[in-house]
Amino acid sequence: VITNSGGLKITDGAIACGRDLRVGTNAVLGLYRNGSQGPELVVERHAILWGGQFQYFFGYAAPTSLCIRGNFLVTNAASFYVSSGPTNAAGLDYGGRVLVGGDMMVGPASTVYPQSELTNGGSVLFQMRDLTVTAGGVFNADTRGFMGVPNGSTRDGYGPGGGKSVGSSGTGGGYGGAKPLP
Repeated sequence: VITNSGGLKITDGAIACGRDLRVGTNAVLGLYRNGSQGPELVVERHAILWGGQFQYFFGYAAPTSLCIRGNFLVTNAASFYVSSGPTNAAGLDYGGRVLVGGDMMVGPASTVYPQSELTNGGSVLFQMRDLTVTAGGVFNADTRGFMGVPNGSTRDGYGPGGGKSVGSSGTGGGYGGAKPLP
């Protein structure tokens, strides 16, 4: 249990939570990659974000899973940031997996922020029994895809529709589904 503006930062390793994982109001739990290795977390029961923030960064090596064996509740203005690693493992088309054995609910004023890997587009795969997003709850991946042209760069942006470098600035990226001109 992390509450009352508390915080915990873990940079790598396997972590098992034998009971419920609870992150309370204004608290922050961060599990970060350390070089190519990412954290591995197994929650044996339920994960409850009640107004707090949970940050999870998958590694750059073979994708792992964030495993919650029970339900996953994100509510009361909570935020869940989950950042993918690349899709470089044979036969996998995701860069990290959030595996919930029960149901996932995103409650009022709460947001899940999935972030794709910036250069190859690896994305987070969410798997659960049922997903409920209540009024005011959001899954928001806006601006969390391929990296564009960095300011001052002469390199093109990444991914389909990536912006093109023009001198020391870049053009805008394409809109999803846009077709090139003949």
